[in-house]
Formats: sequence, structure tokens, C-alpha cells
Amino acid sequence: MRLLILPDATTFVREHAMIARLQVGLADEGVRVVQGVPGSAAGTEAASLLAGGVYALSVRHQDRGLPLMEGLRAEALARDVEALARGESAERALDAVLALGDGAWTTALRVGQRLGAAVVLSVEGRGQVERAGAVWRRAGRSGNGREGVRPLFVTPGDHLADALATGVPRSRVVVAPWGVYPTRAAHAPVDRGRSLSVVVLLSGRDAEAARGALLGLERAAETTPDLHVIVDADAARRLDLWRWTAAKPSIRGRLTLTSNLDGRHDLVTEADMLLVPESLGQARGLVLQAMADGMLVAAREDALVDWLIPGVTCCVLEDARAETVARRVLALADDPRAGGALRASAKEWVQVHRPASAYVRGVLAALTSATDSGVPAKLTQT
Repeated sequence: MRLLILPDATTFVREHAMIARLQVGLADEGVRVVQGVPGSAAGTEAASLLAGGVYALSVRHQDRGLPLMEGLRAEALARDVEALARGESAERALDAVLALGDGAWTTALRVGQRLGAAVVLSVEGRGQVERAGAVWRRAGRSGNGREGVRPLFVTPGDHLADALATGVPRSRVVVAPWGVYPTRAAHAPVDRGRSLSVVVLLSGRDAEAARGALLGLERAAETTPDLHVIVDADAARRLDLWRWTAAKPSIRGRLTLTSNLDGRHDLVTEADMLLVPESLGQARGLVLQAMADGMLVAAREDALVDWLIPGVTCCVLEDARAETVARRVLALADDPRAGGALRASAKEWVQVHRPASAYVRGVLAALTSATDSGVPAKLTQT
């Protein structure tokens, strides 16, 4: 089987570690992977990791430009994929396309139609659920005299799969659980007697939650003086947090802004705690990695994210008010034994339910279903 993995730029940069593991796992199963590299992400660390790998060919494509040129960009990508296949004397240019992130969906559908390949669209968050229903309703109608592509949908967990049921037939949805593996040794116990570093994971859309989290950490610092806070630089820019903290030196002096925080698992998991002060409604591989690596996770409940389980994998934030955040952070810092038990529980849950191999198996199941069940291997003239 020849597979094109086609992430949008955000997913490519944010989830490059997961994509790299997927490349290796699929290659071990005999899948010939062609890795799409969005042109807008070509100079990133993710591109260096994924485009130069030994487990996949890579093809760079333009992912930005005028909407009316989208068809031409997809056509150019399809031609490049065909050229790679000719170079390897492959019987088919492509068997399937896996689109990660809805920014890649339209291109994936166009390339699939052009090359007669099955299309699998990954649904990772709330915003994609409604769009998936619209895509399904349009499925089979290409508007150009040919049969259109009827995609299969894949989700990282059961909750998102259930949410899709209102707009997509359940038979067209496959769960491919995201998985990780531990990358570091156990953390030292968290307590007020030593420095405490907290990573705050933000969407960049909820200023109230972001400010509540930072004010709560400011309160916690009154009794935990050596407290450091790390926030994604892009989210901070969108929320104008740097200007907001100008009048709050006790916050700014503790604040570090880091580019592409989601993609910096090595940096993030050196911290003691991951704080998620809003219901993101979005699967984020960083949260799973934090659990696997023994970080304490305090998060808002999220009905779409399977791995946020109160008391098992995380401590629940009832809201994002400063007093709530301060109380939860200090409670974890004041009780190293309870914090250690939560970290051990989360680590065990990830090892059992979200190993790295789980995602590979799920994607393989989706590809098998897509290519064997009539998701169009051949296009026919009408």
C-alpha cells in the first residue's frame, strides 16, 4: 500500500512526534509512506525531522494562497506523488490519503479523486465535527462529471467518534487512539520546598481563562516563591498577554514564552505540572505525553477528550478563576504523596490504554476499511 500522510501546517508542527512514530510503525507493517510537507512549515524543526526520515519519502507542497487556486495546488501535489511512484516503478501512484487537521481536508479529497485513492480524514476536535458532517453530505458529488470521493473518518478517541454520529454514519468512523511512550525518567516529588515549574496550555482564544490561570499562579507564588510559568508564545501574542502583564511584574518576572510549545515535548516534560485552564475541545498530543512522562496535570473537564479522567489521569479544575487555580496548584504542592499517586495512576493509564502502537494499529484498521469497503479505489465517468 502507498499512503500519503497529509497534515495541515498546524498539525504538522504541533504533532510532529506522533507523525514520526506513525511513519515508523506503518513502515514496519509494509506501508510505503509519502510524507506531505506543507510549504508554510518547510523551515521548521518538524520539517527537518519528518522530511529527512528514512521511513518515508517526502513531498513538499504549497498550502497557502488564493482559494481559487486550491485546485491547481492539489493538482501539482498529485503530479509530484505520481512522479515519486514512477521513480520506484510502483504499480499505483497512491492507494490512500490520510489528512491530519482539517486544513488539509480539501487538498486530500482533491488528490484522492485525481489519483483514485481512498481518503481518510482525521477529526481531532470540536471545530471539525460539524465540518465533517458537511463534508459527508457533499461526498460523492464532485461537480465535474466524475464520481466524488466518499471519505472515511478517523478519531483519536471514542468521545469524538460519538460526537460525529450526528452528521456521519457510524460505519464510516474508525477510532485510532493516539498513543505515546515515556521519554524521560520519573519526576522528583512536587512540594513547596523546591522550585516549581508550571506549563500553561492555552488555545489562544480564551483571554479570561488565560488571565485567571496566571493570576492564580501569582497567588500560589506568594507561598511558593520559586515558581516559574511557561506559556506558548503564539497563544500569548493572540491574547496580548505580554502587554497585560506589563502592570503585573510579579507575573511577568516568572513568565517564559516559548515558540511552538506543543511541539517541544522535550522542554515541556522537564516541568513539574501541566495546567489546562480551558476546555480545549481538541486532542493535544502534548497532554498525553505529559501524563506518560510523569507530570502532574490539572485541567478543565472536556467531554471530547477521552484521556482527561478526573482522579485517574488528572486533577480537575472546576473553573479558571484565580482562586480555583491557586487552590488546586497549592493542594498538589502541599501533598507530595497524593501528587505522586496521581502521576503514577496517569502514567499507568497511558501505558495500558494509549501506547504508541495503538495509533498505528488504528490507522491501519482505517486504511484497510477505506481501501476494502468501496471508498473509491477507482473513479468512474457518469
